[in-house]
Amino acid sequence: MAEAEAALIVTRALVYAAGLFLWGAMAYLAAFVGEPLRGAIAGRLAGITRLSALLLWLMLLASLPLRASLLAEGGEAALSLPLLSALLWETAIGFAWQVQMLAATLLAAGALMCPRRPALIAPLAALFLITLPLGGHAAMLGLTLIGLAHRANDALHILSAGAWAGALLPVLLILPRLREGESRAAAQAALLNFSTMGHIAVALVLITGLINAWLILGAGSGNGMGAEAGPDGLIDLVAGLWTSPYGRLLALKATLVALMVTLALVNRYALVPRLAASPPAGRALMLGTLAEIGLSALVLALVAAFGTMDPS
Repeated sequence: MAEAEAALIVTRALVYAAGLFLWGAMAYLAAFVGEPLRGAIAGRLAGITRLSALLLWLMLLASLPLRASLLAEGGEAALSLPLLSALLWETAIGFAWQVQMLAATLLAAGALMCPRRPALIAPLAALFLITLPLGGHAAMLGLTLIGLAHRANDALHILSAGAWAGALLPVLLILPRLREGESRAAAQAALLNFSTMGHIAVALVLITGLINAWLILGAGSGNGMGAEAGPDGLIDLVAGLWTSPYGRLLALKATLVALMVTLALVNRYALVPRLAASPPAGRALMLGTLAEIGLSALVLALVAAFGTMDPS
């Protein structure tokens, strides 16, 4: 039982990591990086792009028997065809998995065949990511108005997070180009575009994250915590985070995101303006970007963990 739950958390983390990378990196390259720099960076990422798409597909495939094992409270049940069939065709979990698997197959096909075409991969990755709220806590509210609003907000939260965190790897590859005369201007433009886009993405991540927390733990959840709208409701919501394991993990996630935001602000306003005059600023910016990638990996691990937990 514990092994199946741990394995499901790992598969969820890898699915999220691969999906956010394929969306964020490819959307950034397609929309904000000009040629020939776009083609050069996409070429360097081609292997990771293929591996991410294949890993996403395989991990999503593995998640169904793992869910069956958890539901049956036994590892052997994961291989039970009647249980798998019932889960697949008779439950909301199965329906969500089918839709996600279809989107994952389209994404994998596009990324495996055309890994150097960001404009093709990005929309396929976005399509996959917006299927994720079909399962999880957003689906617990059903097809009610608040349930649909929760799914829409969750989808926007995921896309915003991917636009920010998923683009960090190509940014890391672009940074050394600032030292090359031929590509310096293109690299500067691409990094400035990332900064502008990043401000919007970070703002959306914070806003949609607060809304998600209120919907899951607050008035929209029906879990008894009772946080209402307004300042008093926000205070109740924050206080209620410490009453459950789910809430404590959510608070830890919020802390890590706050650290990422702080790093992003330091990178943008303290280091980027000094790049031309100070070579150490370039090295510090690379270290800061690596730190953001590390923090985003920790956030994804937490999301994968508390996504399997009861919020109450």
